[in-house]
Amino acid sequence: MVEFCIFGRDDDYMPDFMYRLRTCINYFVMCVTEIKKVKDIKLTVVDWGSKPPLRETLTLIDGASEIVDFITLNEEDIQKCSPNIKGIPSSLPLNIAIRRSSADFFFGMGADTFLTSASLFTLHQLCNGKFKTPFQLSETFLMIERKQIPWRLLNAEPNHLELDRIIKLSSFNFKSDSDSMHWGGGAGVVGMSRGLWNKMEGLDERSIGWGGNDTEIFLKVSKFRNWMDLSSFGIISYHMEHLPGLAGGNRTISMWTQNSYNPFESEERPTQRNWGAPLLAVTQEAYSAPVGNTQTYSPEKVQIKSSHKEVISLIKALLQDLPISQLKESEIERILIINEICSTGKHRKIGSVDIETPLNLLSCTMVCPEAEITTFCSTSYLHFGTSSSLIELYRTATNFRGHVCFSRTKILSKNLLKHKKPFDLILLEKKTSIEELKIALDSISEKGLILLPFQTPSIQKALSGNKQNFVCISGNFQNLIICTSETAACINSFFPNKVTTLEVQSKTRGISIPKLTNKKSILNFVKTLLAPFGVGIYRLKNNSNPPSFD
Repeated sequence: MVEFCIFGRDDDYMPDFMYRLRTCINYFVMCVTEIKKVKDIKLTVVDWGSKPPLRETLTLIDGASEIVDFITLNEEDIQKCSPNIKGIPSSLPLNIAIRRSSADFFFGMGADTFLTSASLFTLHQLCNGKFKTPFQLSETFLMIERKQIPWRLLNAEPNHLELDRIIKLSSFNFKSDSDSMHWGGGAGVVGMSRGLWNKMEGLDERSIGWGGNDTEIFLKVSKFRNWMDLSSFGIISYHMEHLPGLAGGNRTISMWTQNSYNPFESEERPTQRNWGAPLLAVTQEAYSAPVGNTQTYSPEKVQIKSSHKEVISLIKALLQDLPISQLKESEIERILIINEICSTGKHRKIGSVDIETPLNLLSCTMVCPEAEITTFCSTSYLHFGTSSSLIELYRTATNFRGHVCFSRTKILSKNLLKHKKPFDLILLEKKTSIEELKIALDSISEKGLILLPFQTPSIQKALSGNKQNFVCISGNFQNLIICTSETAACINSFFPNKVTTLEVQSKTRGISIPKLTNKKSILNFVKTLLAPFGVGIYRLKNNSNPPSFD
């Protein structure tokens, strides 16, 4: 038997802890059910004083009652075992579970950490002696590498099925915390055999905050035993990255626990015979589903669609990396237009000109996760830096899984496109020449379209020389969509109450997109856009690089 343990309570301190806890448990149940190890792998949840208890209120998927047990501590229990600590100590809840465990191997992790079905299956096989190991597993400290699911992907609170898809498609690009594992930090899951946990007397209960007990137990065990990082066996964990700053609760320390214990500035742990509150009368109880609140596990493919809320999250992400003056009303309108146009899923072959900024490319990766994108771009950007910093933006702002072909040129040319099939969507920049526009018009499919961030009389000349009968749809911030009448009819359904314009007359007719906002200030514009979702924007002065938290 392999047992995992998490702990928490229903105070939603982060402020999305209950979402994280519920999703973590549902993901665990889904994976254990998938690999058919219901009798061999279990999850224990230590409930630290929730009113009413978590086992009676959490909405979990079918099968949870067979896999998930709860150890519930009420206020009286907490006063007996932890009377002087405000909040939840980081070691005692796990020690309480370790002390009462009957499993062969016990692993502790955060309540927002995932192990995929493949990792759980391999870990069970490893603990069951199916793989040859360099050390005797029952006498070895085991660590599992942690990768961060970018917090910007979590804004819309995707469920366990959607997160499973994100992990399986995009985890190759997630940041790993393995750099600090050589001294015991940065692991998402730590564990040992139950016998070795007992010999080590669990975790150091002097450690009441995150960031110390994992290092202390590593240093303690490694003086006498071996240790292994299990990523060499293909076992990796995934952590739901915290929002930076106060929005994320300053990690878990600020509102839950006191400052972390530092093992390098403290004396070596003395013998603690009463570790894990041995006299506390608590029992493990199975999950009892709230009446009418059960969720059925569905293995069907999850279709992730980008809503306006998600696109707004992208705008928030970009605002952290661009000076606020660099994101104009026309650029925000363009991002929302791309989102609406691509919501049908029919625009999978995209051409993007990104000479000044990578906004076109970022927008497409956000709303077209499986597209083929050919980008005509610069090697570096004035405000975004090198391609490495651009890749970091992809990691933290999109769930892109298509592929990008970099043209290594700054202009469109007939020679460059002669082997390319017609595009479904071409995005141009302000510096686009009329010659490039003509090439773009010849390079779109019958149902394709071109999006330009400007409207000029010279566009009429470019359109007049083309054989197709195009329709122009104009935005309120100079954006212009050029497409066939069939595509225009589809776009019309996205933007009701349109007004016909006469800006482009030759072989075209124009339709105006409703104005997104009356605010001229970009800051006020974005605030207005976010207000319906209860989101405000605050600027930190003299801090161009806001802190990040692992």
